[in-house]
Amino acid sequence: MKVFISRNCAADSIFRNILTEKGIAVSAESLIDFSPLDFQLPEAFDWIFFYSKKGVEYFFAANPKLSNLVKIAALGMGTAAGVLQYAAKTPDFTGDGIPETTAESFKKIAAGQTVLFVRAMESKKSVQNLLSRELTVLELIAYKNVPKTDIIKSDADVLVFTSSLNAEAYLKKYSPEKNQQLAAIGKPTVETMALMGFRDVFCADSPDEARLADLVLKIFQKNKP
Repeated sequence: MKVFISRNCAADSIFRNILTEKGIAVSAESLIDFSPLDFQLPEAFDWIFFYSKKGVEYFFAANPKLSNLVKIAALGMGTAAGVLQYAAKTPDFTGDGIPETTAESFKKIAAGQTVLFVRAMESKKSVQNLLSRELTVLELIAYKNVPKTDIIKSDADVLVFTSSLNAEAYLKKYSPEKNQQLAAIGKPTVETMALMGFRDVFCADSPDEARLADLVLKIFQKNKP
């Protein structure tokens, strides 16, 4: 049994550890190349909202001068961990990683305020689009994300895509084999794959590594002969 995930997983990755303990081989590689971009901060904003750990990393690597009054928001726990790692701070708000429910929760504490959304060049802008009427939305493109050109076709039984761009990078180049199952980290990635004609896609309940691993185990269980 073998699974591919479109994310670089460290040796202590929860996803890797859960599955390898069950005898499942894990092949992990991001299908996206990342690079920082120069940026300038707008003059005033109340919140800064991070979509990803990568955005946090590139933002704080530029040593921006943030007012102590600015509050920090993170889409989910992984992004929040990035804020703690790169900014040595705990976010003032952390969502559940799901754009719709995160937007609903964030709206309750940030309505009417000015929020700077830090994002990649290729981004769905999921939360800010949902809140464009409730907030004054500013955005900052902190990094470039482009599909790799040297992607190798996977022979894994399950292909797990961790973003829309990763899914597009792979599925525009290769069609899955009949025996391969497709899985996605969340609804936006599922929707992207559906638009590409791939509708039989498993989706995690929550966009974190533990839930992704549980999803993979369920897929293998379901497809046992």
